[in-house]
Amino acid sequence: MKKFVVIFTIFFITISSFYIYAGKREDREKLYLSALTEKNPELKLQKLEEYYKKYGKKKKYLTSTLFVHLVETSLKLKKYDKLLNYADIALQYKRLSDTDKSNIKLDKAYYYIYGKKDFKTAESLADEVIVFSKSKKNKNLNADALRIKVIILESSSKDVETIKKSLKTSLEIYNIDPSIKSAHFVYYFSKKLYNEFTLYDEAIKALEKICADNRAQAEHLEQLALWYMQDGLNKKALKYLIPSYMRKKNSRKAYYIGKLMCETDLEKAFQYLGESYVLSNEPYATKAMDLLKIEYKKELKQKLNQEVEEEQENIKEPEDEEIEAGIEKIIEESKARLGR
Repeated sequence: MKKFVVIFTIFFITISSFYIYAGKREDREKLYLSALTEKNPELKLQKLEEYYKKYGKKKKYLTSTLFVHLVETSLKLKKYDKLLNYADIALQYKRLSDTDKSNIKLDKAYYYIYGKKDFKTAESLADEVIVFSKSKKNKNLNADALRIKVIILESSSKDVETIKKSLKTSLEIYNIDPSIKSAHFVYYFSKKLYNEFTLYDEAIKALEKICADNRAQAEHLEQLALWYMQDGLNKKALKYLIPSYMRKKNSRKAYYIGKLMCETDLEKAFQYLGESYVLSNEPYATKAMDLLKIEYKKELKQKLNQEVEEEQENIKEPEDEEIEAGIEKIIEESKARLGR
């Protein structure tokens, strides 16, 4: 009987321990998963730190993913002291891959740029990553490191030569990694060259490079179009303004397209002017309606007087009701195209 009691007790303790352990493991895994998948950066960092404080003393519960998320989230929140702390701990973690180490070095470089204004150390970290990325032929990592060098350049000086060099490097990055992020660097420095240093040709040439891509952003296409409009190159302006409008519609772009098309294709011009009015972004909606009335009246008058001799004085004028009806039709068709 005593033997049975002893065996039963051992069995009970074993089973209880198993359930306690399983419960703790479930809590740990739940917190880990919750921290990694949290969308709100503030809450994410809180959960990551909670996990690290609770389980960080045991190496078996640490992962490369945990350290990467701790560093990246600290950077996103601009908590540079935490970034440096977690980056230094992460770089001591033996199971961290070389690629993850390089990414953390780049995040650490941001600490030296924005937290300490130590551009020399930041550049040294970026250079380390560039050497590694080239040895592994990792283009994305190389582009990320070059982006940091551009930020260092612009942060240390804002004279024309620095901006030109920054734009040149941004174009190199774009050639390696033609992403939206890379394109925005080119756009940013092109605008600086154009607006602050009046280097129009260099700025336009750089922006043309990123706008040649089928994935070009509406903002970039529109800017290039506006520069061409300022130079009176309306055909080139339309080449970029129309695709910009198709990506992201607003009254301003529709108005400019309609205005430019009045010279070559009135029917299409009326369509864009009508859409500009329907989209209701002021002051361009009002401008579009004013121009539409002028051009539509002019077109009607021309049709009414097609057979009238130039010398004749009795030139016919279109009726107001006819003008209003025609414009109303244009507006209704524009609403239908826009789904309004």
